[in-house]
Amino acid sequence: MTTAIAVPEAVSAAQKTPSEKFPLTPLERFLWSCHDNSHSMVIRAVLHFTGEVDAERLMQAYREVMQRHPLLRSRVVGAGSSARWQEDPAVSDLVLVQENELRDATDSPSADQEAGVRTRVAIGDHRAIACCDIQHACCDGQGARQFISEWWMIYDHLLRGKSPALTRLDPARLAARGDIAPRRGEQRVDFWQGLRNFYVTIRGRTARLPRRDRRKSNELSNGLLVERIIERHEMAAVRSRLKSCDATINDLGLAASLLAFRNNFTHLADNHYLTVANPVDRRTISDLRLSAANRWGLAFLRRKVADCEELSSLLRSVHGEMQYVKSHRVADEFLRGLTLASRISWGLRLVQAARLFTPTFQFTCVGESTRTTRNILSVADGSTMIGQLQLKGIAAYAPPAPDVPLSICFLETNDRLSITVTGNAKFVDASNVNGMADRLQQIILSWSLEEPRGGDA
Repeated sequence: MTTAIAVPEAVSAAQKTPSEKFPLTPLERFLWSCHDNSHSMVIRAVLHFTGEVDAERLMQAYREVMQRHPLLRSRVVGAGSSARWQEDPAVSDLVLVQENELRDATDSPSADQEAGVRTRVAIGDHRAIACCDIQHACCDGQGARQFISEWWMIYDHLLRGKSPALTRLDPARLAARGDIAPRRGEQRVDFWQGLRNFYVTIRGRTARLPRRDRRKSNELSNGLLVERIIERHEMAAVRSRLKSCDATINDLGLAASLLAFRNNFTHLADNHYLTVANPVDRRTISDLRLSAANRWGLAFLRRKVADCEELSSLLRSVHGEMQYVKSHRVADEFLRGLTLASRISWGLRLVQAARLFTPTFQFTCVGESTRTTRNILSVADGSTMIGQLQLKGIAAYAPPAPDVPLSICFLETNDRLSITVTGNAKFVDASNVNGMADRLQQIILSWSLEEPRGGDA
């Protein structure tokens, strides 16, 4: 049984009047064009708690945080180049559900019919689960983390009768969210280097999985979601190994995903290229005042199937390439391409139909979920405390694009690593998705226990 929690304060008639519309950026239009009835482009975040919940204050905190993030309470009106966000300050209700309803939920928000975020909470005996489904056209994983962190910080402070010191958000930053102009002193690729990068991205044949028999792919196209956990004591060894390599969790995730994919799908041709689409966060210090939105570019990493044999060598090459990607802001080139394509009425459709940039799979690293709350919320036994609730873990599921079989996401919480794999049933089944998740976990844990070699450091 679902129950809408009563809003503590009535919404005024003025608040119910939608505000003026503002246009979608080329990236938002691209993401929105990927969403349809058969394929939902929705980010899902699932938070697990132990302890008691004050439902009324939880809703009050939810209302307050929604008022801070205009895109999350907006819907898309119009189509094509005329598509606009229409903000509706009347916040949708937080919904209470039974735990089995939360687990079995398969529908997702469609931003042309409702606000871009739908949140359900299941409150049980000394435990709670919160599930946030966020339309990707509204915001990215970093924006979702921002929204969720602020929600629970406000809740914690309401319980203590205090107001949290949240960053004052700047509407001008939201208006400029699609800006890709170079900053002063920024090192960028020149024209010829850009052409070379484009050639490297499309040369050779991208390894792809065949479509499944339609009779066997009756699941939702992104309805195959699994999670594996690397626990806190195991992460200590992973971090130690990464430090010796001067590499990041994102580097490790990319390298391990390449190896796991090759091992999980053994029919791939050795001379084909495994191509990974990796979102790169574009936020700067000035974007601390940006509300939840999409602020990322896209990097494509390619390795021949035959070259994906050993994790340490893959990690070294991936780390070097990502250093170049970040220092030259290569991920911005994808946005510039979308901007150029969007100037033609059929440009974005052509980008999708050409499949030049359709990867073998996607990999996203959201980072540390509790990084922004460590100096605000208390910690007990290594876990973040929110009032009487202890945060046990967060899982984030990133949606695969329509013609992409798998999307992998890494998220750290309380020094634990959540590895999620979301499958597209047009290409994979449950055994493929579980096999990929198992291999990823095993590869990382085995590597963390190896003695570093001379070339690793």
